[in-house]
Order: sequence, then C-alpha cells, then structure tokens
Amino acid sequence: MYDRATLDQTLPQYDLVINMAGPFQGLEERTVLNVCMEHGPKYLDVCDDINLSRINRKPDPQTIARRTGGSAVISTGI
Repeated sequence: MYDRATLDQTLPQYDLVINMAGPFQGLEERTVLNVCMEHGPKYLDVCDDINLSRINRKPDPQTIARRTGGSAVISTGI
C-alpha cells in the first residue's frame, strides 16, 4: 500500500509528517510511522481504527523512537 523506498527518500526532508492518507480501517502495517521514527520527522496521524491504533502502540516504534529521538502522536481521529 505504501511504497517504502519512496517514503525513505521523501519523509526525512520534513520536520513533521501529518498522516491523513487513510483509509486506515483494516491496515496492519505502520509503514509511515516506522519511516518517521527511523529518520526523524515528528509524526501525527488521524487514524480512527482501534485495531491499527493498538498496532501503532506496540513496542517496536517506541524502541526505534528511543534510539533515534523520534516522537509520534497517534490516533487523533478516535
């Protein structure tokens, strides 16, 4: 759904990424969040799907953020 190579090239040039590129329902991948945590832009999404919200709160992105100094505000649409 999201082209990882394009995101890896594009997102690091920004300070803040606001992800409104739904639909979020049924997604199980957090590609945009992961790229932001790995490359530094702050991340905010409007995800309104409770299952994806739970996936986004798992330890993986938190571990990456601790290493890179990333931060995220997720599920602002709930």
